[in-house]
Amino acid sequence: MAEAKDIDGSLDFLRYFEKYTENPDLATLIREKLSIDKKSLNLLGCQLNEEDFKAISGFSPIKSLSSLNLDQTSLNSGGLQSLSACDCFCNLEDLSLANNNLDDEALFFLSKCRALNRLKTLNISSNEIGSLGAKVLSLAEDMGNLEQLNFSYNRLEPLGIKSLADSKLGRQLTDINLRDTGVGDEGLRFLMQSPPLENIVCIDLSDNDLTGEGMEALARSRVFPNLKVLILNNNHLGDDGVYAMTESPMFEKLETLVMHNNGLTTDSAISLAESKTITRLRTLDLNNNDLRAEGVKALAASTNMKDMETLDLGENKIGQEGAKALAQSPHC
Repeated sequence: MAEAKDIDGSLDFLRYFEKYTENPDLATLIREKLSIDKKSLNLLGCQLNEEDFKAISGFSPIKSLSSLNLDQTSLNSGGLQSLSACDCFCNLEDLSLANNNLDDEALFFLSKCRALNRLKTLNISSNEIGSLGAKVLSLAEDMGNLEQLNFSYNRLEPLGIKSLADSKLGRQLTDINLRDTGVGDEGLRFLMQSPPLENIVCIDLSDNDLTGEGMEALARSRVFPNLKVLILNNNHLGDDGVYAMTESPMFEKLETLVMHNNGLTTDSAISLAESKTITRLRTLDLNNNDLRAEGVKALAASTNMKDMETLDLGENKIGQEGAKALAQSPHC
Protein backbone atom coordinates (compact mmCIF):
# COMPACT_ATOMS: atom_id res chain seq x y z
CA MET A 1 0.00 0.00 0.00
CA ALA A 2 1.25 3.46 -0.85
CA GLU A 3 2.30 5.62 2.03
CA ALA A 4 0.33 8.76 2.75
CA LYS A 5 3.16 10.98 1.60
CA ASP A 6 3.19 9.18 -1.77
CA ILE A 7 -0.56 9.63 -2.16
CA ASP A 8 -0.29 13.29 -1.19
CA GLY A 9 2.52 13.72 -3.68
CA SER A 10 0.41 12.18 -6.44
CA LEU A 11 -2.53 14.40 -5.58
CA ASP A 12 -0.33 17.48 -5.59
CA PHE A 13 1.02 16.40 -8.94
CA LEU A 14 -2.45 16.12 -10.47
CA ARG A 15 -3.74 19.30 -8.86
CA TYR A 16 -0.82 21.30 -10.21
CA PHE A 17 -1.44 20.32 -13.82
CA GLU A 18 -5.20 20.68 -13.50
CA LYS A 19 -4.65 24.25 -12.36
CA TYR A 20 -1.97 25.38 -14.80
CA THR A 21 -2.72 23.66 -18.10
CA GLU A 22 -5.70 23.14 -20.35
CA ASN A 23 -4.31 19.77 -21.41
CA PRO A 24 -5.94 17.19 -19.12
CA ASP A 25 -3.57 14.48 -20.32
CA LEU A 26 -0.34 16.33 -19.51
CA ALA A 27 -0.18 15.20 -15.88
CA THR A 28 -0.73 11.58 -16.86
CA LEU A 29 1.87 11.86 -19.61
CA ILE A 30 4.51 13.29 -17.28
CA ARG A 31 3.89 10.59 -14.70
CA GLU A 32 4.18 7.86 -17.32
CA LYS A 33 7.40 9.21 -18.81
CA LEU A 34 9.15 10.03 -15.55
CA SER A 35 11.72 7.46 -14.46
CA ILE A 36 11.21 5.57 -11.22
CA ASP A 37 13.91 7.54 -9.47
CA LYS A 38 12.39 10.77 -10.86
CA LYS A 39 15.76 11.82 -12.29
CA SER A 40 14.96 11.32 -15.96
CA LEU A 41 12.05 12.46 -18.14
CA ASN A 42 11.78 11.23 -21.72
CA LEU A 43 9.07 12.95 -23.78
CA LEU A 44 10.43 11.85 -27.16
CA GLY A 45 7.73 12.17 -29.82
CA CYS A 46 5.08 13.63 -27.50
CA GLN A 47 3.45 16.56 -29.28
CA LEU A 48 3.20 19.54 -26.91
CA ASN A 49 2.40 23.23 -27.28
CA GLU A 50 3.75 26.40 -25.71
CA GLU A 51 1.25 26.29 -22.85
CA ASP A 52 2.31 22.74 -22.04
CA PHE A 53 5.96 23.76 -21.84
CA LYS A 54 5.04 26.73 -19.69
CA ALA A 55 3.19 24.43 -17.29
CA ILE A 56 6.09 21.99 -17.19
CA SER A 57 8.57 24.79 -16.46
CA GLY A 58 6.75 25.72 -13.26
CA PHE A 59 6.40 22.20 -11.89
CA SER A 60 8.88 21.95 -9.01
CA PRO A 61 9.79 18.22 -9.37
CA ILE A 62 11.26 19.06 -12.79
CA LYS A 63 14.10 20.73 -10.89
CA SER A 64 15.27 17.31 -9.70
CA LEU A 65 15.86 15.98 -13.21
CA SER A 66 19.38 15.14 -14.34
CA SER A 67 18.23 14.06 -17.83
CA LEU A 68 15.52 15.57 -20.04
CA ASN A 69 14.62 14.45 -23.56
CA LEU A 70 12.36 16.80 -25.54
CA ASP A 71 13.16 15.44 -29.00
CA GLN A 72 10.35 15.70 -31.56
CA THR A 73 7.97 17.48 -29.20
CA SER A 74 7.22 20.50 -31.44
CA LEU A 75 9.27 22.66 -29.10
CA ASN A 76 9.74 26.17 -30.53
CA SER A 77 11.35 29.38 -29.34
CA GLY A 78 8.31 30.30 -27.24
CA GLY A 79 8.34 27.00 -25.40
CA LEU A 80 12.08 27.13 -24.85
CA GLN A 81 11.80 30.69 -23.60
CA SER A 82 9.49 29.53 -20.80
CA LEU A 83 11.79 26.66 -19.88
CA SER A 84 14.92 28.81 -19.99
CA ALA A 85 13.47 31.66 -17.94
CA CYS A 86 13.01 29.59 -14.79
CA ASP A 87 15.28 27.30 -12.79
CA CYS A 88 13.75 24.01 -13.94
CA PHE A 89 17.07 23.02 -15.58
CA CYS A 90 19.12 23.56 -12.43
CA ASN A 91 20.21 19.92 -11.98
CA LEU A 92 20.30 18.85 -15.62
CA GLU A 93 23.38 17.06 -16.92
CA ASP A 94 21.86 15.80 -20.17
CA LEU A 95 19.46 17.86 -22.33
CA SER A 96 18.21 16.74 -25.74
CA LEU A 97 16.17 19.09 -27.95
CA ALA A 98 16.65 17.40 -31.33
CA ASN A 99 14.32 17.50 -34.31
CA ASN A 100 12.13 20.40 -33.26
CA ASN A 101 11.41 23.91 -34.55
CA LEU A 102 14.25 25.69 -32.79
CA ASP A 103 15.82 28.66 -34.54
CA ASP A 104 18.41 31.31 -33.70
CA GLU A 105 15.99 33.07 -31.35
CA ALA A 106 15.50 29.85 -29.41
CA LEU A 107 19.27 29.52 -28.99
CA PHE A 108 19.34 33.08 -27.66
CA PHE A 109 16.89 32.15 -24.90
CA LEU A 110 18.84 28.99 -24.09
CA SER A 111 22.14 30.88 -23.97
CA LYS A 112 20.68 33.26 -21.37
CA CYS A 113 19.46 30.47 -19.08
CA ARG A 114 21.19 30.78 -15.70
CA ALA A 115 20.35 27.25 -14.55
CA LEU A 116 22.54 25.17 -16.86
CA ASN A 117 25.78 25.22 -14.91
CA ARG A 118 25.68 21.42 -14.42
CA LEU A 119 24.90 20.57 -18.04
CA LYS A 120 27.40 18.16 -19.63
CA THR A 121 25.63 17.02 -22.81
CA LEU A 122 23.48 19.12 -25.18
CA ASN A 123 21.80 17.74 -28.31
CA ILE A 124 20.26 20.36 -30.61
CA SER A 125 20.55 18.43 -33.87
CA SER A 126 18.03 18.62 -36.71
CA ASN A 127 16.62 22.07 -36.02
CA GLU A 128 16.64 25.38 -37.93
CA ILE A 129 19.70 26.94 -36.34
CA GLY A 130 22.03 29.14 -38.35
CA SER A 131 25.33 30.92 -37.83
CA LEU A 132 23.71 33.52 -35.56
CA GLY A 133 22.40 30.77 -33.29
CA ALA A 134 25.89 29.29 -33.08
CA LYS A 135 27.22 32.75 -32.22
CA VAL A 136 24.80 33.37 -29.35
CA LEU A 137 25.31 29.89 -27.92
CA SER A 138 29.07 30.37 -28.04
CA LEU A 139 28.60 33.42 -25.78
CA ALA A 140 26.66 31.50 -23.12
CA GLU A 141 28.11 32.24 -19.68
CA ASP A 142 26.46 29.54 -17.60
CA MET A 143 27.42 26.31 -19.37
CA GLY A 144 30.82 25.91 -17.79
CA ASN A 145 30.56 22.12 -17.55
CA LEU A 146 29.31 21.41 -21.07
CA GLU A 147 31.47 18.73 -22.71
CA GLN A 148 29.43 17.19 -25.54
CA LEU A 149 27.58 19.25 -28.15
CA ASN A 150 25.55 17.81 -31.03
CA PHE A 151 24.92 20.55 -33.61
CA SER A 152 24.39 18.17 -36.56
CA TYR A 153 21.88 18.85 -39.32
CA ASN A 154 21.69 22.60 -38.82
CA ARG A 155 23.01 25.37 -41.08
CA LEU A 156 25.89 26.80 -39.09
CA GLU A 157 28.00 27.56 -42.17
CA PRO A 158 31.65 28.69 -41.84
CA LEU A 159 30.86 31.76 -39.72
CA GLY A 160 29.02 29.65 -37.16
CA ILE A 161 31.94 27.25 -36.97
CA LYS A 162 34.31 30.17 -36.46
CA SER A 163 32.19 31.51 -33.59
CA LEU A 164 32.30 28.18 -31.79
CA ALA A 165 36.01 27.63 -32.39
CA ASP A 166 36.93 31.09 -31.10
CA SER A 167 34.81 30.86 -27.95
CA LYS A 168 35.38 29.76 -24.37
CA LEU A 169 32.57 27.26 -24.87
CA GLY A 170 34.33 25.75 -27.87
CA ARG A 171 37.57 25.41 -25.94
CA GLN A 172 35.94 23.42 -23.14
CA LEU A 173 34.19 20.86 -25.37
CA THR A 174 35.51 17.31 -25.65
CA ASP A 175 33.06 15.96 -28.25
CA ILE A 176 31.33 17.93 -31.03
CA ASN A 177 29.09 16.66 -33.82
CA LEU A 178 29.06 18.99 -36.83
CA ARG A 179 27.60 16.56 -39.36
CA ASP A 180 25.83 18.28 -42.26
CA THR A 181 26.22 21.82 -40.94
CA GLY A 182 27.64 23.47 -44.06
CA VAL A 183 31.22 23.59 -42.80
CA GLY A 184 32.85 23.33 -46.23
CA ASP A 185 36.51 23.98 -46.94
CA GLU A 186 36.08 27.58 -45.79
CA GLY A 187 35.04 26.33 -42.36
CA LEU A 188 38.17 24.16 -42.20
CA ARG A 189 40.26 27.23 -43.00
CA PHE A 190 38.62 29.07 -40.09
CA LEU A 191 39.47 26.13 -37.84
CA MET A 192 43.04 26.23 -39.12
CA GLN A 193 43.34 29.82 -37.88
CA SER A 194 41.83 29.10 -34.44
CA PRO A 195 43.80 28.62 -31.23
CA PRO A 196 44.22 24.92 -30.32
CA LEU A 197 41.03 23.27 -29.09
CA GLU A 198 42.94 21.09 -26.68
CA ASN A 199 39.97 19.35 -25.07
CA ILE A 200 38.42 18.04 -28.29
CA VAL A 201 38.93 14.28 -28.56
CA CYS A 202 36.03 13.47 -30.91
CA ILE A 203 34.63 15.37 -33.91
CA ASP A 204 32.18 14.38 -36.65
CA LEU A 205 32.53 16.38 -39.88
CA SER A 206 30.52 14.08 -42.14
CA ASP A 207 28.40 15.39 -45.04
CA ASN A 208 30.08 18.79 -45.26
CA ASP A 209 31.39 18.90 -48.85
CA LEU A 210 34.97 18.79 -47.63
CA THR A 211 37.65 18.29 -50.26
CA GLY A 212 41.31 17.37 -50.29
CA GLU A 213 42.18 21.06 -50.46
CA GLY A 214 40.32 21.81 -47.25
CA MET A 215 41.88 18.85 -45.47
CA GLU A 216 45.33 19.94 -46.61
CA ALA A 217 44.71 23.31 -44.95
CA LEU A 218 43.43 21.73 -41.73
CA ALA A 219 46.31 19.24 -41.62
CA ARG A 220 48.81 22.11 -41.51
CA SER A 221 47.29 23.36 -38.25
CA ARG A 222 47.37 22.18 -34.64
CA VAL A 223 43.76 23.00 -33.84
CA PHE A 224 42.98 19.47 -32.57
CA PRO A 225 46.19 18.33 -30.82
CA ASN A 226 44.46 15.63 -28.75
CA LEU A 227 42.00 14.26 -31.31
CA LYS A 228 41.27 10.53 -30.95
CA VAL A 229 38.07 10.05 -32.98
CA LEU A 230 37.55 11.59 -36.44
CA ILE A 231 34.47 10.88 -38.57
CA LEU A 232 34.44 12.18 -42.14
CA ASN A 233 31.76 10.20 -43.97
CA ASN A 234 30.35 11.33 -47.32
CA ASN A 235 32.82 14.04 -48.22
CA HIS A 236 35.20 14.43 -51.18
CA LEU A 237 38.59 14.13 -49.51
CA GLY A 238 40.14 11.93 -52.16
CA ASP A 239 43.66 10.54 -51.99
CA ASP A 240 45.23 14.00 -51.61
CA GLY A 241 43.19 14.69 -48.49
CA VAL A 242 44.16 11.37 -46.90
CA TYR A 243 47.82 11.88 -47.79
CA ALA A 244 47.76 15.28 -46.05
CA MET A 245 46.28 13.66 -42.95
CA THR A 246 48.87 10.88 -42.86
CA GLU A 247 51.70 13.43 -43.00
CA SER A 248 50.29 15.67 -40.26
CA PRO A 249 51.47 15.42 -36.63
CA MET A 250 48.06 16.70 -35.55
CA PHE A 251 46.57 13.25 -36.11
CA GLU A 252 49.20 11.26 -34.23
CA LYS A 253 46.80 10.41 -31.38
CA LEU A 254 43.99 9.15 -33.62
CA GLU A 255 42.45 5.86 -32.50
CA THR A 256 39.29 5.89 -34.63
CA LEU A 257 39.11 7.05 -38.25
CA VAL A 258 35.89 6.71 -40.27
CA MET A 259 35.75 7.80 -43.92
CA HIS A 260 32.87 6.20 -45.82
CA ASN A 261 32.35 7.31 -49.41
CA ASN A 262 35.21 9.73 -49.95
CA GLY A 263 36.50 8.72 -53.37
CA LEU A 264 39.52 6.93 -51.91
CA THR A 265 41.64 4.56 -53.98
CA THR A 266 44.62 2.28 -53.46
CA ASP A 267 46.79 5.37 -52.90
CA SER A 268 44.89 6.27 -49.72
CA ALA A 269 45.41 2.80 -48.31
CA ILE A 270 49.12 3.03 -49.08
CA SER A 271 49.32 6.46 -47.41
CA LEU A 272 47.73 5.06 -44.25
CA ALA A 273 49.96 2.00 -44.35
CA GLU A 274 53.13 4.08 -44.64
CA SER A 275 52.15 6.92 -42.31
CA LYS A 276 54.64 7.88 -39.61
CA THR A 277 52.01 9.76 -37.61
CA ILE A 278 48.76 7.76 -37.78
CA THR A 279 50.10 4.66 -36.05
CA ARG A 280 47.69 4.06 -33.15
CA LEU A 281 44.44 3.19 -34.91
CA ARG A 282 42.09 0.76 -33.20
CA THR A 283 39.15 1.37 -35.51
CA LEU A 284 39.44 2.05 -39.24
CA ASP A 285 36.32 2.24 -41.39
CA LEU A 286 36.81 2.92 -45.10
CA ASN A 287 33.56 1.41 -46.34
CA ASN A 288 32.32 2.30 -49.83
CA ASN A 289 35.51 3.51 -51.47
CA ASP A 290 37.75 1.93 -54.13
CA LEU A 291 40.78 0.50 -52.33
CA ARG A 292 40.96 -2.72 -54.35
CA ALA A 293 43.12 -5.71 -53.44
CA GLU A 294 46.37 -3.77 -53.77
CA GLY A 295 45.28 -1.23 -51.18
CA VAL A 296 44.14 -3.94 -48.78
CA LYS A 297 47.48 -5.72 -49.17
CA ALA A 298 49.29 -2.53 -48.17
CA LEU A 299 47.18 -2.18 -45.04
CA ALA A 300 47.46 -5.86 -44.14
CA ALA A 301 51.25 -5.68 -44.28
CA SER A 302 51.55 -2.48 -42.26
CA THR A 303 52.58 -2.38 -38.61
CA ASN A 304 50.29 0.65 -38.33
CA MET A 305 47.48 -1.91 -38.09
CA LYS A 306 49.01 -3.67 -35.07
CA ASP A 307 46.46 -2.35 -32.56
CA MET A 308 43.46 -2.78 -34.86
CA GLU A 309 40.26 -3.99 -33.19
CA THR A 310 37.65 -3.02 -35.80
CA LEU A 311 38.37 -2.87 -39.53
CA ASP A 312 35.66 -2.23 -42.15
CA LEU A 313 36.73 -2.38 -45.78
CA GLY A 314 33.36 -3.35 -47.21
CA GLU A 315 32.28 -2.16 -50.67
CA ASN A 316 35.87 -1.69 -51.83
CA LYS A 317 36.17 -4.35 -54.54
CA ILE A 318 38.91 -6.15 -52.61
CA GLY A 319 38.12 -9.54 -54.14
CA GLN A 320 39.48 -12.87 -52.97
CA GLU A 321 43.06 -11.61 -53.17
CA GLY A 322 42.34 -8.78 -50.75
CA ALA A 323 40.36 -11.01 -48.41
CA LYS A 324 43.23 -13.50 -48.34
CA ALA A 325 45.71 -10.75 -47.47
CA LEU A 326 43.56 -9.73 -44.51
CA ALA A 327 43.12 -13.31 -43.34
CA GLN A 328 46.87 -13.88 -43.37
CA SER A 329 47.85 -10.53 -41.87
CA PRO A 330 49.70 -10.66 -38.55
CA HIS A 331 48.52 -7.14 -37.78
CA CYS A 332 44.81 -6.80 -38.62
